[in-house]
Amino acid sequence: MLITGLVRTNDVLRKHPDVRTSLDRWIDIVEPAEWQNIIDARRVFPTADLIKGTGLTCFNLGGNKYRLMTIVSYVTQEIAVVELLTHSEYDRKYA
Repeated sequence: MLITGLVRTNDVLRKHPDVRTSLDRWIDIVEPAEWQNIIDARRVFPTADLIKGTGLTCFNLGGNKYRLMTIVSYVTQEIAVVELLTHSEYDRKYA
């Protein structure tokens, strides 16, 4: 998978450096992946979730302390990072 938009995580990484290891691990797993659908993604990330009405896929990072919001194109094998949020920021915005 081609990952784009990682620059959008920079502010959060500065504020919360503890998420960097989890994000790096996510990148290491996702880059070589060839998923065809959300079921394939959930084989590796069981908590990956489609956010109803948004077109976004959410990945939990850092022991569920952070939420990586993405747009996944299974056709083009690309993942666009939309934003990285703390769990509480996610709850305020999407719950």
